[in-house]
Amino acid sequence: DPNKSVLMAQMLSSYIHKHPSLTFNFIITPKNGTPILGYELAKLLQVPCVFHVDSQEKFTCDDSHDEFYIYSKFDVSSREILSKYSKALIVDDSTTGGRKVKNLVSDLRSLRCEVNDCLVIFEPTAKEVRETLNQIGITLHSIEKV
Repeated sequence: DPNKSVLMAQMLSSYIHKHPSLTFNFIITPKNGTPILGYELAKLLQVPCVFHVDSQEKFTCDDSHDEFYIYSKFDVSSREILSKYSKALIVDDSTTGGRKVKNLVSDLRSLRCEVNDCLVIFEPTAKEVRETLNQIGITLHSIEKV
């Protein structure tokens, strides 16, 4: 529901404004997560939005470290957004075990993007995802713990 996505994006925007240590140049969200949430937040904050494609690549390549192969995992209007001077904020509705976020972070860092924070609406506490993400240098921010 687009109206609920706008409402959730407004909640995330309020959180960001209350936490000035969250700095970023663009929003990135897993395409197989809740991409409309990332899109609505980026639109609200007037920053670029990037979608990460974790489950399928648009192209295949023998060398998984090849730059074109890595770029194929992102839907982005311009590769300049993913330049080595860009800083991303990961946004999704929730994160369960952290696999999508870990893969996203790995792909971003292989392009020399800076990423330190993940912002979600719901944080499941049963799987201890916060500790999992801390191990790769990602601070998890959440609105609600469930």
